Amino acid sequence: MWTDKHHPHVTGDSMLGIIFGGPKDEDCIFTNIYGLHDPFLKSAMKMGGWYKTGDIVLKGSDWIVSEMKESGLRGRGGVGLPSGIK
Repeated sequence: MWTDKHHPHVTGDSMLGIIFGGPKDEDCIFTNIYGLHDPFLKSAMKMGGWYKTGDIVLKGSDWIVSEMKESGLRGRGGVGLPSGIK
């Protein structure tokens, strides 16, 4: 295991004083991360969520499955099958 003094990319005290923090609130993709609003669908819709869902559903299940397959997204099951296969 590397220590600060032996790591090949760190020289001496070069990392001292550097602060690494979390994302800023404006960079957050979740609109209710702090739980300030109720977790129900109507509240999400008031905050701007779900506004494209109707358009997606109207494209049909074949289009949705095709998009899932093309995305390369893999399942989290033991086999890790590509999404859209099951």
